[in-house]
Amino acid sequence: MLYPVIITALSLLALLSPSSAHPTTTFQKRTAGSLLAIAPKANTCANATFPKECKTASEAAPFINHSFATYGITTAGEAAAVVAIMAFESGDFKYNINHFPGRPGQGTRNMQSPALNLLVRAGLKTGSLAGWKAYVTDCVHTTATPERQAYWDRAAKALGVASSS
Repeated sequence: MLYPVIITALSLLALLSPSSAHPTTTFQKRTAGSLLAIAPKANTCANATFPKECKTASEAAPFINHSFATYGITTAGEAAAVVAIMAFESGDFKYNINHFPGRPGQGTRNMQSPALNLLVRAGLKTGSLAGWKAYVTDCVHTTATPERQAYWDRAAKALGVASSS
């Protein structure tokens, strides 16, 4: 049940953010097509190593949209950062627990500190690459590798981030 658990993590990004403070770079609901642009291998669960854990883009999109609406993820930059990290850490929505990228003891669920999220939320709202890097290093506590950035770049493009540089 990857998506209900991830929904909890999304609530952390929604803290202390009045809707009037959001920039005009809002986004539409994620569709299977936009998720496939971010996570190209999410088109099927055929041949998935753990089929009960796998979700296709079509199956994942409603859960992601619901959680973003519930927890106030309203800018393209925030949405791109969260979808990018979910897609990367779940191997394009193939895994629910840590099978990918294969670090023992580390899960694929994005559990973060609310205080750290508050520190980087403004940067995510701008849709900047620097804001995304701060999110990855300060909240996720990992390195902004080229592989992770490829997901960010695809998410920023697919979700209409105005400025990803």
